[in-house]
Amino acid sequence: MGGELPMVAQGTLWPKVALKSTVNITKSMAYDFLYDWLGTGLLTSTGKKWHERRKMITPAFHFGILEDFVEIFGEKSKLLVNLLGKQEFGKEFDIYPMITNCALDIICESAMGTTVNAQEKKDSEYVKAVYEVSELILYRALRPWLYADTIWKLSSHGRAFYRNLKTLHDFTNKIK
Repeated sequence: MGGELPMVAQGTLWPKVALKSTVNITKSMAYDFLYDWLGTGLLTSTGKKWHERRKMITPAFHFGILEDFVEIFGEKSKLLVNLLGKQEFGKEFDIYPMITNCALDIICESAMGTTVNAQEKKDSEYVKAVYEVSELILYRALRPWLYADTIWKLSSHGRAFYRNLKTLHDFTNKIK
């Protein structure tokens, strides 16, 4: 056996190698479908670019900075709890949209400094577009014949994707 195998087996080497690697972080092709929406950011980049962006964003998650957002986290979480409390006891319901809307409220207000009220405003064009774009990315990822950009752009789903993407980008550009 090689000298590294025992250290890998003991769990002392591989986590550091994997987490610090700028080479072994290639993401699946499904991440390519996020590019039009998110660009080449921390989520979508790989290699040296990913490493540089991770180092750039790490200070933003320091406890001192996160403390500035505790009030927002608490306010939006309290709203979620109130909405959950309105659900009929013992009756099944879908919690996913409620959690997603809470997360969207928290992210938009803390990271972008704007309120979207996703938990309260069910008719928000921005919130609808986030859901629609997310669903269309998944739709595309599950259909290999739509992987080619030309075919995707010509399809009805691709056109819906770009229409909703415009809504998202317009919103983002408005708050810059």
